[in-house]
Amino acid sequence: MPRGEGMDPALDPAQRGREGVSWAGLLLAGALWLPALEVSPELAEPCTQAMERAADAGHTTEVACAPDADAPSLRGPARLLYGLPLDPNRADRNTLEVLPGIGPSRAEAILRERARAPFAREDDLLRVPGIGPVTLSRIAPLLRVSPGSSAGSRSGKSVGCNGTRHADGEGCS
Repeated sequence: MPRGEGMDPALDPAQRGREGVSWAGLLLAGALWLPALEVSPELAEPCTQAMERAADAGHTTEVACAPDADAPSLRGPARLLYGLPLDPNRADRNTLEVLPGIGPSRAEAILRERARAPFAREDDLLRVPGIGPVTLSRIAPLLRVSPGSSAGSRSGKSVGCNGTRHADGEGCS
């Protein structure tokens, strides 16, 4: 068999190092090209009025940054990505689990306590087994109990983000 034929280039001493040369050239070209890249001003601005474009199972899956009067507000964990608070009286188990220190068992405990008596303010989460002052101090900035959200939960149904009713434990924020 002639030299190099059918051999892995990494094993052939004559070929060794050539792959590294091509990668080095590619990286050098990228480093020289990157500073010439201009960032569009509309991409540089933060999205301050995020609206839902699409949702699945009560959670926002696609977001638009342009204000649209007909678009609903964000639901589920997407709210936190845009600095919007979660309502502990309306958030579902999966949404609650994204809060720091809240896993599946604490999320279930929040749902059980909420079913017993809705939360009137953030401090009411101290009623939940496993949530103490330290955990509350971590999650309180991410929460906001909406006025009237506790009244809708007493019936076992709460009003969703779009005015639709859903069972407790399901929802948008």
